[in-house]
Amino acid sequence: MTTEQTKNTKAHHVLKDLTYKFSIFLKDGRYKYLFHSFDHKGSRGNICNRIDYGRLTLTEEAPEKGRGIAYNYGWEDVKYKTRLKVEAIVADLKEAMNKKYEGSNDW
Repeated sequence: MTTEQTKNTKAHHVLKDLTYKFSIFLKDGRYKYLFHSFDHKGSRGNICNRIDYGRLTLTEEAPEKGRGIAYNYGWEDVKYKTRLKVEAIVADLKEAMNKKYEGSNDW
């Protein structure tokens, strides 16, 4: 079983409230985007209490307020689901930005 399948089938934590900032920059028919400041609140599983991980980072271990195997697994689960969510948004953004606009040039 791959890592992605393991994380997907054994997920006990849910991605509840996630806030983040998104910026898009346009110039000369090109664009770039930036997602940042991810903040997690309210993850809860079937057998565990609610925990707010706060600012998501690239560290492998959960923040101090949630040390331990279960919390580390939840920490990775939240980051994994966040990555999937961002990838879906990026795919939609790319599709929308590549569509030809068929409107009037009169603004």
